[in-house]
Amino acid sequence: MRLEGALALAVALGSAAFGQTTFERFFGQNGWPDAFMSVVQTSDNGFAAAGYTESYGAVAGDFWFVRTDSLGRLQWMSMVSGLDNQYAYDVKPVWDGGFVAVGCDYSGSGGTSPDVLLVRYTPAGDTVWTRRFGSPGDGDAGYAVAVSPDSCFVAASWTFTPNLDLIKVAPDGNLLWGRSYPALDLHFFTSVERTGDGYILCGTALDPEGVDNVYLVRTDWNGDTVWTRAYRFRDNNCGHRARPTSDGGFIVSGSISDTAQPADASLLKLNAAGDTEWVRTFPETYLWYNNERATDVLEDTDGGFLLLAPAGGLDTMWPLLIKVDRLGNKAWTQRVGSLDQSGLAAIARTRDGGLVMAGGAELPDSAYEEAYLVKTDGRGLLAVDDRRYTPDAGRFAPTARPNPFRQRVTFALPPGVREATVTVADAMGRVVYRSSGAVLSWDARELPAGVYCYRISAGASEYRGRLLKIE
Repeated sequence: MRLEGALALAVALGSAAFGQTTFERFFGQNGWPDAFMSVVQTSDNGFAAAGYTESYGAVAGDFWFVRTDSLGRLQWMSMVSGLDNQYAYDVKPVWDGGFVAVGCDYSGSGGTSPDVLLVRYTPAGDTVWTRRFGSPGDGDAGYAVAVSPDSCFVAASWTFTPNLDLIKVAPDGNLLWGRSYPALDLHFFTSVERTGDGYILCGTALDPEGVDNVYLVRTDWNGDTVWTRAYRFRDNNCGHRARPTSDGGFIVSGSISDTAQPADASLLKLNAAGDTEWVRTFPETYLWYNNERATDVLEDTDGGFLLLAPAGGLDTMWPLLIKVDRLGNKAWTQRVGSLDQSGLAAIARTRDGGLVMAGGAELPDSAYEEAYLVKTDGRGLLAVDDRRYTPDAGRFAPTARPNPFRQRVTFALPPGVREATVTVADAMGRVVYRSSGAVLSWDARELPAGVYCYRISAGASEYRGRLLKIE
């Protein structure tokens, strides 16, 4: 089913920052869970995102494909419905201007054992074909898809069906071949990317001692194995995404932890043969080690890398963008977005040098998350500078609540700070509020919805952040 227009747009804001267009947009309806799992930029500089929706699901959760313009405004969306849940995990553009998306469908099993679901779309969002792959009762889910040089499609899966780790499908949807890559024990794949001479698959495999290993398989164009590697650093090691790098090697995002939860997000740099060059973990992140799609990574324009990972804790979660140099040394960390309860699962570079990220977020008064699309500059910033994660923030960390807000924001100073000055500006840099004192409250009822930046100064300490006013 395909729908057009602004039906799914719940809250939107946008602005131009540093010569680049930035925005945050939310899709869904209050009271129903929705989320994006993948995003790509389209040929007309718009965006295509895939995920799942219950807001518009016919029976349960639907396989969801959304197309926006360059400002993130909804153009149309398409759903695949069934008797039970369907999920989309990855989307890629196709040579004819259309798209291919992969995920899973529980309809044939009564909600217990899914099949791989592969859908091809026209540029206008109409379904060309829908295909399902798997064996009854086995449990198969497609997590990633790539377009082959001969205009076919390859999909990587979490599967218990033989010859379904990697499948190749013709442009008309017919299965050409399937491959299995026996691991140490139970295994699954969550990403597949093209290399110069084949594909790189990334996932997780269980070793004989019951320890999860990061698991990579490099293949040629026919899906035949070039090499297979398993990487174990601590008690639990998961691979989420592997991408080829400009030096011929690979960068792998994932998580590493001891037996106790939670896990730290991780980066693993490999050479072309799969040998480890360096591995880094990031304790400022927070994720469950077995969350198979919790992190993503890009090679940056200077040869370093950008890691997207969750942070926070059990009660609140937010996305972090962590920049490291080509040797894995951390350069900076940036909190992404204006919400205190959000997560971003996918990141892509845009043609203007910015970044687009997709996931889910909880808005005030909402019982469930809504799908969340964020466009930032190359450092993960929206229309205003956000310095919440400077070294000084660990010593001087006031709060602004609620955020997002509708009418009023209260600024609370940290213990020991008796007085501070708060300055608030709109997205154009115009000061809309300034006050000094021990108790600071900003009444914004007469101001329009949008992003506002604030600065709190107390002596030599300074703290900056963003606020989101919604209707």
